[in-house]
Amino acid sequence: MQIDIESPNVPMSMTAKSRIVRRVHRALQRLSDRVNRLQIYIRDTNGAKGGKDKLCRIQANLCNGGQIIISQESHSVPQAIFHALRRLKRTLVNRTLRRRSAGGCFSAQ
Repeated sequence: MQIDIESPNVPMSMTAKSRIVRRVHRALQRLSDRVNRLQIYIRDTNGAKGGKDKLCRIQANLCNGGQIIISQESHSVPQAIFHALRRLKRTLVNRTLRRRSAGGCFSAQ
């Protein structure tokens, strides 16, 4: 699974990016074979004004050609990432279960 992280207006060190990559691998370890590429976009939507303004958008390109896009706003970048990953995982699991029950392409694990 290829992981790209973009944060145009949120300063982010390589250490922070590697922490995000580790968190992604931990969150999606059982489902990583279903995702070809993950693009994570982190943005501060209203600058120094404060408030619930950190946006995490995750775009997952799936092995079957599908795509899932999750957007999550929060007060901090780690919270936004955590909640977006949790929603992505839940969506992947639900899609997998739906495809299994319909006789789809995903293998059972």
